[in-house]
Amino acid sequence: QALGNWNDTTRQVSALKAIALYAQIPGVDTSSIVGIIMEAAGAELMNILKTYGICSAPQGPSFDRERVIVCADAMKLIMMSLQQLSSQQSTDESQLSAYLVVVFELFTSVISYNGLPNHPSGRPKADPSIGRICAQGIVFVVRSAPAAFKSAIVQLAAEDRTTLETAVRADMSGYVVAQKAPAKKKLSLKGFK
Repeated sequence: QALGNWNDTTRQVSALKAIALYAQIPGVDTSSIVGIIMEAAGAELMNILKTYGICSAPQGPSFDRERVIVCADAMKLIMMSLQQLSSQQSTDESQLSAYLVVVFELFTSVISYNGLPNHPSGRPKADPSIGRICAQGIVFVVRSAPAAFKSAIVQLAAEDRTTLETAVRADMSGYVVAQKAPAKKKLSLKGFK
């Protein structure tokens, strides 16, 4: 209940932190924990990532300080669910693909708002590190479930597909800005007589 309570964001952030810590207890089989968490609160986690990621959350004094942490914690849980689904032999490819469409739409909206390192969006309070977190999640899917990735991206809108492809390229290249070739100097033929 606390995750969906937008009237008490302090309690919401505390609940998210507790869930993220609980899901990462060393020595505990996280596969069953993550499944339970996502079944009970998956929609709220995605809503938190989107709302904090695109700065549409109620912005109190701690918003700027906690925004990256909240997005990172929500991403950890979403990534754990993706890891679990992509590693299970019993997961139907079409179910994974349908889940990826939802996740990719979420990631592309956060990336579009925040930009990426060396590719800022210019929006107020945009933080490219949040975009980078989402790009890393997409690259994880590309590497761990390429068939599901391919079947999911064809279902995305063209604009989302472009954002997703840009994010993958940027993450895989290390966010290096391509160097433009130096402009060629124009020769003056008047000097050659």
